[in-house]
Amino acid sequence: MRTRRFSKNLYRKIFGKKRRREISELSTSRIHQSVLRAIATAPAMPSGGDHLDVGSGTGELLRLVGARCPFRSFGCDYTDKLVSVPGTRIDTVDLNHQPLPYSDNRFALVTCIETIEHLENYRETIREIFRVLQPGASQCSQPRIF
Repeated sequence: MRTRRFSKNLYRKIFGKKRRREISELSTSRIHQSVLRAIATAPAMPSGGDHLDVGSGTGELLRLVGARCPFRSFGCDYTDKLVSVPGTRIDTVDLNHQPLPYSDNRFALVTCIETIEHLENYRETIREIFRVLQPGASQCSQPRIF
């Protein structure tokens, strides 16, 4: 009980009255903007093709990439119940135990944001990401993962 109270007080001291969800949304928004900048400025980025977002969650990154980049976007996650972007389809896959449900060399771009650290078998997921990437294609992940 004391630990929970200490954590709650520390959180309030650092973040004020903002709720954890608001902080998380702010953080995720910044990460998404960084990913979009990386895509826009990548020297070898293809001018189109298919994009896969591994660990799509709400589908927000799919929406942003689809709105700003010439890619047809696809997503996968452990559930499709989190998606809040209308018209977004998420393929359901258990990344700890199943391969990505896509053919080899399918995607020109793969993103995997705020996902790898939640996986038990992240190395296999990384291998799967590279399996579905086209030769010479791009992947975006969190800093210090690859």
